[in-house]
Amino acid sequence: MRRPELLPFQDIPRAIPGAQVYLVGGSVRDFLLGGRSKDLDLVVTGATAEALEDYLKSQNGARVIFAGATFPVFKFQASPHLPEIDVALARTERSTGGGSLQDFITSYDPRVKIEADLSRRDFTWNAIAINLSNGKIIDEYHGLQDLRRGVVRTVGSAMDRFTEDRTRALRALRFSLKLNFSIDQETWDAVKAYASRFNEMSAQDEFI
Repeated sequence: MRRPELLPFQDIPRAIPGAQVYLVGGSVRDFLLGGRSKDLDLVVTGATAEALEDYLKSQNGARVIFAGATFPVFKFQASPHLPEIDVALARTERSTGGGSLQDFITSYDPRVKIEADLSRRDFTWNAIAINLSNGKIIDEYHGLQDLRRGVVRTVGSAMDRFTEDRTRALRALRFSLKLNFSIDQETWDAVKAYASRFNEMSAQDEFI
């Protein structure tokens, strides 16, 4: 993916030995579907928060904001005419069972692999990563296959994913309509089983 806003990240593996940078999430999904996402999300492995922040701030003219309340994430803008990018350290999450984004215990470590970071995501095609150094696609959950088939399917157990974050059941429906995808049977069964809990959602829940 050749986009000027990604150029500053190509030197991270050289500047921070052992580090790798991955494009993740919806921007990968949209790229693979032939579109162009306005939002870019990056995950960095093999780097400490301090080393990553120092590198980002060393870029001439760049705007860097630390935006992580519970884990390191930076808002990075290479120049005023380029879009802002979210840059996060790879992390793992454990749900406390509350069913919202606030009910997760998050931990990060430079040793966390990209595969572990991807395992916490909602749908298979949102759990695809592209290594910016070599273009390699990491697809542990067969998201590419589901994109080709036009299927909405969760990473792992659908009921587990929805129990972790109740908005995911509605997101499954929204993506199905937006992308004109069918919903995998297990995921659909979980959506129906979870429908009675929709009234537990509040204005604080996010549906993007």
